[in-house]
Amino acid sequence: MQSGMNTERRAEIHARVMTHEQMLEESGYDICSPITGSMRPLIRVRRDSALFVPLTGRLKKYDVALYRRNGYAIMHRVLKVLPEGYVIRGDNANGSEWVTDDQVIGVMRGFYRDERYISCSNPVYLLYAFVWPKLHPMLMLYKRLHRLENRIKRKLKTLLFKCDM
Repeated sequence: MQSGMNTERRAEIHARVMTHEQMLEESGYDICSPITGSMRPLIRVRRDSALFVPLTGRLKKYDVALYRRNGYAIMHRVLKVLPEGYVIRGDNANGSEWVTDDQVIGVMRGFYRDERYISCSNPVYLLYAFVWPKLHPMLMLYKRLHRLENRIKRKLKTLLFKCDM
């Protein structure tokens, strides 16, 4: 037996819900809550929300873009602006991806953290947006070392348990 909703039910619900593009066009903004942790620690899963507005012009380095990939709306940070597109990565993601202008739906103007609104023009946010991508390689190394440490601990426990028998 499958858990969750079947494909037909998902399609039915999706047909009744406005898309991000429709919200941006009709109201001039869209508020999204992420369902993955790719933008942590800035935006926490199902706790915080991001305010997006329609894009006028091009994205800038360190903007958080809302874009479509394979039918899904994704919010990630712009790391590099190139004439033909952008290099984008989530604040908590390992890999970067290539996004073109026609995939971009909107740009983040602020976010809600525990009911408090924080603008993208806030100096503390601007410092975070500048520093966080530069710390990314060290954070990924820390995560790998932490996973390796846990694997070694599990193997040691297994070996010690076998020796006790």
